[in-house]
Amino acid sequence: MSGDVEFEIAAPEEVPFSGKATGRTAAIELGKHNFGQLDSQSPQIEDVIAQGDTFVAMGSERGKLCESKQEHQMTWLQRFRFSGQTITHFLRVSDNASLQRSI
Repeated sequence: MSGDVEFEIAAPEEVPFSGKATGRTAAIELGKHNFGQLDSQSPQIEDVIAQGDTFVAMGSERGKLCESKQEHQMTWLQRFRFSGQTITHFLRVSDNASLQRSI
């Protein structure tokens, strides 16, 4: 990740793992916080698209939340933008309906 990476997990406020961060250290801390909300996670990548400096992965996951112990299932899209071999921007957008019901 670049030193000034833009990192975003777009989700409603009610979703425990979401947020924006700028900078490598802040992005790592946000990632740690968000993954710390999950007791288990089983992602499945379904499609990958790469064009120019952009890489997009679409997939789904099942998992369990730490606090509520409720299981969740969601579909997601992750977009990575690169400068050379360094990530400069990360965006994750999810279908959060089942996750919101699990909270």
